Amino acid sequence: MTYFNIHNHHHKLLVLHVFLHIAGVIGLIMFWDPLWLLITLFAKWLFYNLGVEIGLHRLISHRSFKTSILTENILVFLSIFGGFGSSLGWAANHRVHHRNSDKENDPHPAHEPLKTWFWLDTNTKVNISPTVVKDLLKNPFHKWTRDNYFKIWIIATIALALISVKFTVYFLILPGMLSMFSGGVINVICHKFGYRNFETDDESRNNLWVNIFAMGGGSGLHNNHHMNPGSYRTKVKWHELDLDGWIIEKWLMK
Repeated sequence: MTYFNIHNHHHKLLVLHVFLHIAGVIGLIMFWDPLWLLITLFAKWLFYNLGVEIGLHRLISHRSFKTSILTENILVFLSIFGGFGSSLGWAANHRVHHRNSDKENDPHPAHEPLKTWFWLDTNTKVNISPTVVKDLLKNPFHKWTRDNYFKIWIIATIALALISVKFTVYFLILPGMLSMFSGGVINVICHKFGYRNFETDDESRNNLWVNIFAMGGGSGLHNNHHMNPGSYRTKVKWHELDLDGWIIEKWLMK
């Protein structure tokens, strides 16, 4: 049987992450402009909150809401520039994480914070059967984006750079770098520090500081999510903020 690795083409993803960090630092030195950071925040919201958190996480991994195929494909395309690999690889990884959260065979265990934060899991021997995401193969766009993931990154980077290198840094490079850290803080911090509304069988925790870093999207409300992963909302108390859940309800739900 063929298996998904934790991330498809993971060695290429590591190269992409290194590139984003180096290009991001050089770009900030060369083109420093604090006003342009607003562009970065907007792009991070597009690629991470809409693409990864709503698209890859709540929609295709958990099927917590229904939407049109066109909307699904748009969200998946946006997620490419979050820098986490293909939708098939991400969803397979995440579904297995929920089955084995903080236990043996967890693909990104919080007890290995360095590897999990920076996605340095090339030596982790967790094989993930393709049957985990066989439902997603009904939509050929997932396979297309998997097969062309790095081509899309290369073409987009070159095309934007030909128009404006500064725009490329603030709209593509920096948001990709920040998205990687968003995944890191959720997978590590939210399994170690914070409060628990529910006694789940793992170490998931809600962390409001992480939720602020996630632009109020609700992904920092991790214990709530692990208690009810099939819900498109993560908020359960009045002081908790879940803007991504609100966007789903108001704009994306079919």
